[in-house]
Amino acid sequence: IEELTKAVVESIVSTPMNNIRKASEQGNPDIIKMASKLFDYKKQKELD
Repeated sequence: IEELTKAVVESIVSTPMNNIRKASEQGNPDIIKMASKLFDYKKQKELD
């Protein structure tokens, strides 16, 4: 069950994560900002 769960999660997040990675490499701040909002990501400095 654990391996099946990992495979399902990987298949769901693979494309979005690749797109976020490409946006980061291409310096696309709009997509990075949107991903940060969607995942409620805060930089470590903001957490301290």
